[in-house]
Amino acid sequence: MNEQTKYLVHVQCQPLPQGQESQLTEELARNFPVERCWTDQEWLTIEVVSGHRLAYGALKDLADSVQQCLSSRGSQLKSGIIQRAVAGPVAAMSRPIIAALERRSVARPLLAGLVGRLAARIARPVRMVPEMYFHWGTTFDLALAGRMK
Repeated sequence: MNEQTKYLVHVQCQPLPQGQESQLTEELARNFPVERCWTDQEWLTIEVVSGHRLAYGALKDLADSVQQCLSSRGSQLKSGIIQRAVAGPVAAMSRPIIAALERRSVARPLLAGLVGRLAARIARPVRMVPEMYFHWGTTFDLALAGRMK
């Protein structure tokens, strides 16, 4: 079973690039595994799904690319955060069971899906861990800040 890491980039900018989500997705997808992009009342959200965890340098490059894409569209970045989705213990334990059910027969993927949804409802398997904050060109590395005394 291929392990994937999901990141959500939440950006506050003025004005919001509403209606330009598909162009932003295309532009960022040239360099990063961007799945989709959407806006709501106050935030622009970018979903990145990678086959492995992104290194600090890649996260910084992602933040710089987001800022550059927004500024080229006339939007000013106010602040942003990159968060990584982390599976909880029940979801981690259920992955091998789900993979085994999917491999055994054609009829069992339905059962695997039911087990996965049940595990998700019981344990709320995903929590968002902040990886990096960025604000008007300033980047805050949370791992480095946690090690400093």
